[in-house]
Amino acid sequence: MFTPRELALERGWPGVIEGDTVVQLAAQTLQSFFTGGGQARRHAEYALADVDLRAPVLHPPSARDFYAF
Repeated sequence: MFTPRELALERGWPGVIEGDTVVQLAAQTLQSFFTGGGQARRHAEYALADVDLRAPVLHPPSARDFYAF
């Protein structure tokens, strides 16, 4: 998730970092991106230096460890 510094957004946008560029993805959240098979249209590109990075998944699902000790 990221937010362009030029915009005052409450929530960030999902994106992918490619070198020193961040590409905005057409997904509501990164969680929906991953559960949707990792496919999304690409939107605008922003310089990495011009964005603020945010937590990738706001409400991560619980992780269960089934390893027996």
